[in-house]
Amino acid sequence: MKRTVLTFIIAALLLVLPLLLGQVSDFWLHVVIMIGVFSILSMGLNVIIGYAGQFALGHAAFYGIGAYTAALLLIHYNLSFWLVLPIAAVITGFFWFFIRDARYSPAR
Repeated sequence: MKRTVLTFIIAALLLVLPLLLGQVSDFWLHVVIMIGVFSILSMGLNVIIGYAGQFALGHAAFYGIGAYTAALLLIHYNLSFWLVLPIAAVITGFFWFFIRDARYSPAR
């Protein structure tokens, strides 16, 4: 019971933190967002390498493809972030589809 309440309080503080930091400084808001992004990325890599025992660098490759696509669309086409986010995900999915087909195609 006590641990559940503590977890709820920490989650509520983490949800409110960007709102508070956005009013104080854009730099600190950016730092907290990057901590969140890299935490999610490292937890996914921990599942693959740590628990499953597989060596995989696909996380970094697809993360890079999505980030590069989003950066190009934001800088060169001045699109909204909310429009760029699903477009980058779809383009990353296309790359996954072609890599998947090349990897699992019969060699003979």
